Amino acid sequence: MRTELANGIGSTPAARNATRRHATLLPLVASALAGLAFISVQFFVERRAASSLATPHSHFDVEWSTFRFQFAGDVARFLGLSLAGIALVIRGRRRAFWIPAVAYVCAPLLFGWGDHDCQFLGRLPAAVGSGWRPFTFGCESSVAAGWGPAILELALVLVPALALTIAIGVGSANGFTRVPAQVGSGKLTAFDLASLGFVIFAVGAVLWAWGLAGTRPSPLLAQLPKGLPLVAFGLLFASLRPRVAWILPVVAALLATGWASLAMAGAAFSQAGLSGVVSSLPYTLPFLALPVLAAAWEPLSDWTQSLADSPRRGVALLNVMNVADAAFTAFAVRNEGAVEANPFVRAIGLPAKVVLVGGLSLLLFRFRPRAIAWLNLAFACLLVWHVAGFWASPR
Repeated sequence: MRTELANGIGSTPAARNATRRHATLLPLVASALAGLAFISVQFFVERRAASSLATPHSHFDVEWSTFRFQFAGDVARFLGLSLAGIALVIRGRRRAFWIPAVAYVCAPLLFGWGDHDCQFLGRLPAAVGSGWRPFTFGCESSVAAGWGPAILELALVLVPALALTIAIGVGSANGFTRVPAQVGSGKLTAFDLASLGFVIFAVGAVLWAWGLAGTRPSPLLAQLPKGLPLVAFGLLFASLRPRVAWILPVVAALLATGWASLAMAGAAFSQAGLSGVVSSLPYTLPFLALPVLAAAWEPLSDWTQSLADSPRRGVALLNVMNVADAAFTAFAVRNEGAVEANPFVRAIGLPAKVVLVGGLSLLLFRFRPRAIAWLNLAFACLLVWHVAGFWASPR
């Protein structure tokens, strides 16, 4: 009997229902308490940061407009990092849900802030909320903080996902919760590694073109606490299914844009607020794209594998991308002042190159059909580079 009760097999329905309720309430209660604690701490921190000495009276006045804007950004970052952890737990990454939040806090320790004043007392970690800088006067990075605030707020951010992990474990042990599949737990295949390389290349191309286009918030190092966790989140999430992938741009919008601050300031739905959101799009859309690009590696690996299994489709797609590559190249040479880097193509011309690649693809289909998939991946890299160059080119 003791063994049956310990395994939950011989327990009464009332006991099982109580366990089920506890497993369901645990993440909700823990998330509410963590959110309340974070809001309380940041309320006092931001209130102090937004205060100024009033004259001639000897008391401090709070600039409530500044307070609302900063406080909304703090709450948005907390929600973004917490949602990233929760999404990874639901996705089955229960051992890695902490990585995006830790990447956010530790990015300045690895790369610096790009601001000399922020290096005072060594490289400072990033706190989730701003206003923690009593000793870093002149530091332009609002979330630069000491270890105490950074670790405190990191712990609060991780509480919801940790509680959900525990609840899933309790529920699965009692037989009434289906454990999410541990996706990607096997060994990486060659297609997986190639796809990871592709998305890393695509992320690098976005960052490169973003800077040359003149719309990236400068300096880049100051943006790494926003960008690095988004890339980490996307790599771990590894899905573009519409039913779940909507969380990728949502987390990016909460973590890396000021849209939540506009909403809390009451301007999000006014004409001025909407114009502010629209005008910020060149500066924020790349942030929204980073987790989506990073999450594409697993679907891309499946797609490449399908092309290896169906080489006829691979040949057709390869020649379509070859024509697109030639069109991009011709446009860049004629209108952007670019120079064809391949001396063989310069010698035979783009039309001959299209015909030649088409003929070689048919030969490859005849003798090495699975290699067509790798050529498709290579041409996809070329198209990403063309798009990045077109975006970065001044007009």
